[in-house]
Amino acid sequence: SQRRGSSFTMQTDELLVDRIGCVTVLTLNRPRQLNVLSLAVVKKLLEVYAGSEADPGVKAIVLQGSSEARVPCLCAGGDVKRIYEMRLDSKPEQHHETSYDALSFFAAEYVMNSFLSRLRTPHVALMDGIVMGGGCGISVNGKYRCATERTVLSMPECAIGLVPDVGGTYFLSNVCGEMGTMMALTGRRVNGRGAKDLGLATHTLASEDIPRVANELATALIDVDKVEAAEVVEQVLRRLETQLPESPDDVLPRRAEIDAWFVGDRVEDIVAALKDAAEGYGGRLAVELLEAIEAGSPTSLQVTLAMLRLARRAEPPPSLVSCLRTELCAVAGCLARGDFYEGVRALLVDKGKGPKPSWRVGRLEDVSAEDVEAHLAPETKEVGAVVAAFWEEANGDWTARL
Repeated sequence: SQRRGSSFTMQTDELLVDRIGCVTVLTLNRPRQLNVLSLAVVKKLLEVYAGSEADPGVKAIVLQGSSEARVPCLCAGGDVKRIYEMRLDSKPEQHHETSYDALSFFAAEYVMNSFLSRLRTPHVALMDGIVMGGGCGISVNGKYRCATERTVLSMPECAIGLVPDVGGTYFLSNVCGEMGTMMALTGRRVNGRGAKDLGLATHTLASEDIPRVANELATALIDVDKVEAAEVVEQVLRRLETQLPESPDDVLPRRAEIDAWFVGDRVEDIVAALKDAAEGYGGRLAVELLEAIEAGSPTSLQVTLAMLRLARRAEPPPSLVSCLRTELCAVAGCLARGDFYEGVRALLVDKGKGPKPSWRVGRLEDVSAEDVEAHLAPETKEVGAVVAAFWEEANGDWTARL
């Protein structure tokens, strides 16, 4: 009963497009790479989203990860290793060009994130297994996000010399209290139950029910007009929903302590609070969070906290697209300064077995306020042009995609 990709002109094996009745099923299909997002997948997602909006016969979209990955996984992020390899394969005089190509990838990804957030067609992301970085971008920015007992959600960008992006400064700053700040600075993972409690997931399902979702939606939506589809999707997900059990690694019970530790406006203040807690009542959790911060790029940490505080305190509150714009500027700064390449080398290429990252600025207190500020706006005409093009496209008309 399935028709693979028949409605769409472009097909990449990295993204499988199927139809079950009135439901489009998208499967991220890079299982050996934990379904990381390539530029081809980002462009294909944009195309499918735009086509779905214009098609009254598509009443819902389901996004899932390939079941052939070695561990359960929706998506482990953008293909940052490929960006690193592009630079490695180029001569020093070409590094400027490879950074521009990398920034263009991030810009395309953020346009897709913004389109996803505006979709009128109900979008159901099945967050079963790993959901990291760009994986949050293609799920948390959508309407329905279904976590399971196997969900492992995190934003670990500071550890690789980047900043939480794909809207991370938007949705993490909107988490009540300082749990979002903690996740952004430490890359700490939360489970499915935690994701739901923090508002990052909308529903919790048993992983064994995940294969049923698309079929159940297709059956329930047969005789429903597209304008009424969202209500029916909610009914189906509520029917499938289950309460997930608590697990020993759950940080949510320590929420009040985390709020107290991460309330500061300077990363140094947060580190000091964690050191006090580690020596006192905070125990192992405080030690783990402190170690995670100390492993990150000092520049990334300072820029990240500045962006989170800006997003939370701005009046009126910034939109997702506005946060994505600032993130794009910050990513350009990370690429230009080189911490990103050093972080990817140490963590993803050497897998922690080679030399530790040699960050451009080695200590938090040595990151200047001017340097942080410079990350929050375009630093060159070239970056300004990429950011301006992103802004125009992210706020653009859907019909331009058809």
